[in-house]
Amino acid sequence: MGERSLAGAGALQGDGQVPLGEVNKQGNAASSLIAMLETPEGIANADAIAALAGIDVSLIGSNDLCTAMGFPAS
Repeated sequence: MGERSLAGAGALQGDGQVPLGEVNKQGNAASSLIAMLETPEGIANADAIAALAGIDVSLIGSNDLCTAMGFPAS
């Protein structure tokens, strides 16, 4: 769904010598993409957002949503 910067092998690879292509593969397999729904428009489009390729989880940002609806948390 996009691109990310990489520093090379790290904790996921046990700090060993791992080719960058394998680092990318392991990082992608260990990552989740979470869509934050924080506006009434986002909630209205929740089904379409959740259906996007690569979305693993939809999460309602309740503080931002309440604020966007005129009810900030107190």
